[in-house]
Amino acid sequence: MQRRLNALEDAQPLMAALAIDQQERVRDRFVDQEGPGRRPWTPLSPVTIEKREKDGLIPIRILSARGDLAGSITYRTDGRGFTIGTDGAVADYAAIHQFGGKAGRGKKVEIPARPFLGFDDQDLEILQEELIDWLENP
Repeated sequence: MQRRLNALEDAQPLMAALAIDQQERVRDRFVDQEGPGRRPWTPLSPVTIEKREKDGLIPIRILSARGDLAGSITYRTDGRGFTIGTDGAVADYAAIHQFGGKAGRGKKVEIPARPFLGFDDQDLEILQEELIDWLENP
């Protein structure tokens, strides 16, 4: 029991391991084209598809024209927890896609919410299993 308590004093390695695993699950959402809870993203509009084809951005994938957003998924840890998010360079772009809203010149284009960040039941179950394993085998 004392060994487990001692392991909790420096949980930084645990938090880093949990964060890396969750980061990968978030990146997998870009491949699977779905958000937390395996909810499919709203399909691209015909206008967006036409523009992507014209620009040679093929294959046409939601939120993956160039891969910048998926590549920006980062994590931060401390001894008590972790956060998953995007780096500052794409923060505004990430927010409009995560939450939806108006974008473009004059804010006339309605972007549907296509959440990619967040925890679903499966994520929480995996994190719980990893935490229990870490506590039992420090």
